[in-house]
Amino acid sequence: MSKLLLRTIFLAITITVSNFAIAQNDLKAQIEFGKAETAFQDGNYQKALQHITESENLLNFYSGRVGYLKIEVLEQLANFRSLGDKHLANLNKEIAKYMDYANKNPGKVPIEKLTIVYDLEQKLKGIKADLEEQRRLELEKQRITELEEKDLDYRMGNEAFKEKKYETARNHYLIASNKGNGLAKSGLQNLQKELERIEKEKQEEESRLKREKDAEEKRQLAQKRAEEKRQQEEKIRIEKEEAQRILDAKQARFFYAEKRDGSRFLLNAGLGTGKLAGSAYEEGITSWYAGFGTEKDISSRVSYQFEFLFNKLGDWIDQYESLNLNYITLVPVGFNYYIWKNKNFGAFALESNLFASLLASSKADNTAQALIDDELINEFDFGYSLGARIHYNWFNVHLRLSNGLMEVWKKDAGMPSMKNSNLSIGIGFSF
Repeated sequence: MSKLLLRTIFLAITITVSNFAIAQNDLKAQIEFGKAETAFQDGNYQKALQHITESENLLNFYSGRVGYLKIEVLEQLANFRSLGDKHLANLNKEIAKYMDYANKNPGKVPIEKLTIVYDLEQKLKGIKADLEEQRRLELEKQRITELEEKDLDYRMGNEAFKEKKYETARNHYLIASNKGNGLAKSGLQNLQKELERIEKEKQEEESRLKREKDAEEKRQLAQKRAEEKRQQEEKIRIEKEEAQRILDAKQARFFYAEKRDGSRFLLNAGLGTGKLAGSAYEEGITSWYAGFGTEKDISSRVSYQFEFLFNKLGDWIDQYESLNLNYITLVPVGFNYYIWKNKNFGAFALESNLFASLLASSKADNTAQALIDDELINEFDFGYSLGARIHYNWFNVHLRLSNGLMEVWKKDAGMPSMKNSNLSIGIGFSF
């Protein structure tokens, strides 16, 4: 057997054994991956990391499926608050591998998983920047502390700065700076910035207070002017009302115009000519009346009037014999209609009344006196009156025509029909 044949056989055996070993490793890797998934779902992340690492070791190539699960496991184990955490460092490495694999094999990586890994990568960059800044500040603080322990003036400058004793802080910073303390120079710069900030705030506060003061002064001035205007208007109104009141008092022609409820008390008296309608003698006798009453406005044109009067009536029965009749008269129903009113010049009204009279006394001559003595004269009369009147201030002049509707004599007296009639002119006063 030639050497070439032996080599060929050996190579074939070697390849067969290698393929068999690789196939066995793939199966073991799948088993380890399954165990890693189970442990991850159970929340046992450390165990999951062991199995996923073993699965990687059994494979001869990078698997995106295995790499993604390892990223998920390390995300749960990593301490995001420490730059020195080993899981955090491994997580960054695994993300870099996964992103490199995705760039080289875009068709083998689901876009959903790639998006999750990309977002996690950005998150880690932000966390790393924050941790590095935190670390820098800690180191700076440590360095400042060490310098404060070595440099008393620098430490006292910092303490004075915290207590807002800025002039004291400046003096200590200057001494420390002159000794070569670089942080003291930074302290001086920070002090200057703080003083500038305070000055700016002070100016802004002064400006704000000035604006508020100006606004308050304007408001008070506007309020003062408004009050002065109101007082002036009130003064003018009072002066107008007073002038109007004086004018009304001088020029008013109706007393009732000054009555808020439109009521007035009346005093009336008058003279006239009394006659007995039906008497053969036409001369008549002098009559008169006097009394009081009230008047109440119903509307701007109409008023109601009530009167209580004493009336002296009568007439000549013939040339030689007279009859005097004295009545107490009640006017329960009376209405006045004002045809014309003027506050400055007076008023003119028409009046109509119904009255009832009771004979208080009577006196006659000869035959008529005998009839009176025999009680053959009627003691009651009722009738109506019509008239007109003119008002001027509290004073009025009125003209009335009154007619009784009852016979003066009773039927048994044997006298002709006679009824009271009176035409009078009178004056009145309203209160």
